[in-house]
Amino acid sequence: MYDDGQCSGLKPAVAAVFCLLAAGCTTRPEQGDVWMSSEQANAVTQQMEARGMMPAAIDCRLDVPSTPPQYATRILWVPNTENVIWRWDVGDAEYMRQREASAALGNLTVVQRRTGADAYCAIWRS
Repeated sequence: MYDDGQCSGLKPAVAAVFCLLAAGCTTRPEQGDVWMSSEQANAVTQQMEARGMMPAAIDCRLDVPSTPPQYATRILWVPNTENVIWRWDVGDAEYMRQREASAALGNLTVVQRRTGADAYCAIWRS
């Protein structure tokens, strides 16, 4: 058994993890572990932005090779405590080059980029 003085800082952290697990936070799309269609990802983005959150990590893949292509995205969200201007996007190489140029015009810099055989995604912030 531990002395309360030695691990008092650990107990709240452990309790918080158990609360998150019990609440199902680890399986919610906004936590970055669920693949979402573009429509779903855009809807979650609106919800998270309204809650004062910003994307911290992104992953993407070509979900259905069709015309137009259908991408799947996973995004991990964190509080946007400093009111950072941000955006994310997913697409093919050419589309992402256009988005990169547009982001640069808005003084946004890439903070994460994922590249794959058929899908590219990135997060930009001010």
